[in-house]
Amino acid sequence: MGRARPGAGRAGRLATVVLSALPFDAHWPVPQALDEAGIRALVADFRAAAQRALAAGFELIEVHAAHGYLLHQFLSPLSNRREAAMAAASTTAAGWCAR
Repeated sequence: MGRARPGAGRAGRLATVVLSALPFDAHWPVPQALDEAGIRALVADFRAAAQRALAAGFELIEVHAAHGYLLHQFLSPLSNRREAAMAAASTTAAGWCAR
C-alpha cells in the first residue's frame, strides 16, 4: 500500500499510509490518508534518497511506481480521491515528480 510510520499502527505495528483512505476490500482496515505535511515529507524523503544515491556515485535512479504502490496512487483515478488543488496537481506524473 503505502509508506509506513513507526508506532502509528496497532500494538507497535507500522501503520499503512495511502493517498486516499480507501480500504482494499470491505473487510480490510481503512488505511491512514497522508495529509499535506505527510506528502511534503514523502517528497523530502525521496529527494534525500536521490541525493544520497548521487553522493554514493550512482548515475541513474529508477523510481518504482507500479500498480498498487504509493507513487502509483497519485496517478490512478481509482485511488486518488483527493480534493482541491492537491488532487489536480497530483494526477499527472510530471506534476508529482516535479516536486
